[in-house]
Amino acid sequence: MKQEGMPRQKFFQQEIKKFKYDKLVFLWVTTFDEKHNELPSLSEAKMIQVYFSEYGKLPLLNKQA
Repeated sequence: MKQEGMPRQKFFQQEIKKFKYDKLVFLWVTTFDEKHNELPSLSEAKMIQVYFSEYGKLPLLNKQA
């Protein structure tokens, strides 16, 4: 998978150096199982909306919603 035209591993290594992060936190969301039946893009949109509602802007690494 790619992010901004480069492999994600390389992209995130670059971002860690650029912003001097000491860690990255990834949220794992189950969208399909016995209890859940939701499109992954819908789950992502809901999380971005919550962030936008709270901070009035998109998350730093999101170029678009």
